[in-house]
Amino acid sequence: MQEITSYIKNLESLVIGYSGGVDSTLLMDMATEILGKERVLGVTMDIGFQTREEVNRTKSLAQERGWSMKVVENPLENLDEEILKNPVNRCYTCKKTIFSFLKDVAEKEGYKKVCDGANIDDLGDIRPGMEATKELGIASPFLACGWGKEDIRQEAKKRGLPNWDLASSACLASRVAYGQKLDRDLLGKIEEGEKWLKNLGFNLVRVRVHGKNARIELGKEDLERGLEIEEKLREGLENLGFDQVEVDPKGYRQGSLNEEVSHGINT
Repeated sequence: MQEITSYIKNLESLVIGYSGGVDSTLLMDMATEILGKERVLGVTMDIGFQTREEVNRTKSLAQERGWSMKVVENPLENLDEEILKNPVNRCYTCKKTIFSFLKDVAEKEGYKKVCDGANIDDLGDIRPGMEATKELGIASPFLACGWGKEDIRQEAKKRGLPNWDLASSACLASRVAYGQKLDRDLLGKIEEGEKWLKNLGFNLVRVRVHGKNARIELGKEDLERGLEIEEKLREGLENLGFDQVEVDPKGYRQGSLNEEVSHGINT
């Protein structure tokens, strides 16, 4: 704890890319405690890639904990066309765009550094977005100090953060096969489908989209039940407009669409 406290102190003042997940939430809490409210600003980018639940969570948590934060709204249609084409390097371009904007915010408002909540567990998948933040000189306190997801969750639990055990998430665009264009209607259907599945009691869910078809990934603790009621799940998502739906028998895998990239599919 002393190492990360010293690391954050040395940053002096900072803007945090604040998504509402446990990583950036803990970083907001720790940085505000260490540096003071006036030296930390959380910025949530509402560009259509996050669910309404996630955006609302950032607001409510900041209000409850007394953090300084703001939401920047930018309609999906205003994004760079290259991002909306959803190429394999989409995450790189998107992160570069977002964190370049955050660097501008920091410069204009007098903050010394921009931070994200990346941790050592993020190193185990294809993460082109991390290359973008590295190029921009974004600080990653958890990564720099060797913290993993479990360390973050345990510290968040100690601090009474309500999302300490929240299932891992990622932007809605990460559900769509590379090369398939992103639009508001498609991302809305994914959000609605995942919300419907969670309302059925499933915790960790992903609706992966390939063309007009959907693949449901469930956490290992829910997979058996999901396969038992696959017909119900199939009908529910078909009612949202998907043509063919299946429950993936392998269950949830972080960044599973990247498996297809490594096999030469959707590149």
